[in-house]
Amino acid sequence: MFQLLVFVVGVVGIGWLIGATNLPGAWYAGLAKPGFVPPNWAFPVAWTILYIRGSLPAAGLSFPRSERCSNSKRAASPGSKTTRST
Repeated sequence: MFQLLVFVVGVVGIGWLIGATNLPGAWYAGLAKPGFVPPNWAFPVAWTILYIRGSLPAAGLSFPRSERCSNSKRAASPGSKTTRST
């Protein structure tokens, strides 16, 4: 669980860093925008949610279930050689 938390926080942190270093300038404020454009405060909220939702599946692919859940039975990954005891 700790690895998942670190992974998600890392992805969101990188996203915030990219957003903080690439702020829209006066050119964006000067554009003629339609009335349905969301307010400026909505963009960081929406992107944070998108980064969190995108990092969860990526974390699932990065860390096998056996590493994420210590109490679960070790699942065989596709292509692994396992022996079955009966």
